[in-house]
Amino acid sequence: MADIPHYLGSDQSEQYVMPVPYIRYQSDELDVDRNSFTGYLWSQENLHLDLSASVSLAVDSEDNSAREGMDDLDWVFELGPSLNYYLIGTPKAAQHLYVGLFTRKAMATDFGSITNVGWHYGPSVYFETPLLRYSVTQSPCLRPVFVLT
Repeated sequence: MADIPHYLGSDQSEQYVMPVPYIRYQSDELDVDRNSFTGYLWSQENLHLDLSASVSLAVDSEDNSAREGMDDLDWVFELGPSLNYYLIGTPKAAQHLYVGLFTRKAMATDFGSITNVGWHYGPSVYFETPLLRYSVTQSPCLRPVFVLT
């Protein structure tokens, strides 16, 4: 069972049942798990350049009181580079802490058409141990990726 917010900053969410196992793939160039997709492009000591992706689920505005009367939100797919400096560990270490800067191109789709919705960029701090995963991201947008009400 996954409880996913309707959109970034939403106080309402949708629960999804995920009855199938997720895919886990790891190699020297690519890492895919249930939470992320990372392509390792370049590294030098603690500095790493990665390719990252993100997805936001579509939202039916009738199901969200803050979006009442607004257009529905389409699926949003993001892809772009991330420059990360590892303070603790490495990308593949069981425990790591990094600060980074990312930028991603965002495209929305209803699977009938694709719309350019701008860029998503900003700094991030990410900490992971075998029992805990925590991240903080501050991301202003050149054009809004999500309409917050």
